[in-house]
Amino acid sequence: MLRLLDALYRFDFDGDLTGYLFPEEREDYQLALRYQKELAWELSQRLTGQDRERLNAFRSNQEETREEEDRLSFRRGPMLGLKLGALGGR
Repeated sequence: MLRLLDALYRFDFDGDLTGYLFPEEREDYQLALRYQKELAWELSQRLTGQDRERLNAFRSNQEETREEEDRLSFRRGPMLGLKLGALGGR
């Protein structure tokens, strides 16, 4: 089952979440994302040496974690659909 879910995930998700948002949510999301990137860049410019390396390692780990969370969140959708479908057949 996990291979099927992973195949569906790769087919459906290209990294752009805005298609899943309501129009009024899209602008807020894009603004927050832009602000987050600007602050991260500014912070990385202010840090030096080991502190900058640690920030970069943190950001890399955060991105990996986010990717896994996206995959797990996607899996919940089909699993919920299967459970609801099973309940509807009763």
